[in-house]
Amino acid sequence: MPTERRHKLKLAASVLCALALAVAGCGGNSYKSKVEDAAKQFKKTSVDAGTKLRNARTKQAFSAGVDEFQGAVTTFNSKLRSLSPPSGAKAAQARLISVLNTFSSDVGAVRDALNKGDVAQIRVLQGRVVSDVGGVQSAAKELQSKAG
Repeated sequence: MPTERRHKLKLAASVLCALALAVAGCGGNSYKSKVEDAAKQFKKTSVDAGTKLRNARTKQAFSAGVDEFQGAVTTFNSKLRSLSPPSGAKAAQARLISVLNTFSSDVGAVRDALNKGDVAQIRVLQGRVVSDVGGVQSAAKELQSKAG
């Protein structure tokens, strides 16, 4: 895999780790405790996926890391949807789920562009992925503050 692409993929993997740390910052009452438990599991699986992405030397290895990350997002979002947030946290929870879905989709698009050898698209998506991280961090902080 060319060095430039590997560098961009490592950036995406680092971003995944930062995201996991931001989401794992919840804790407290019953709802917050359940969110914290889900976030801890998400952190573990997304950090594992990030490690696979950072260490990926082939398209297949990168694809496996993306699949693992997307599975972690799906599991985390399912756990969030199963909770009954306090009324003041409902919109924040929905926003976090939405931005995580966007982030997951954009990471998948990076994988697809890599598989096609579309370097121009990877460059475009790199900016989106970085922006997605900011959105996820913001949404996670909002949920943390409104969860009670």
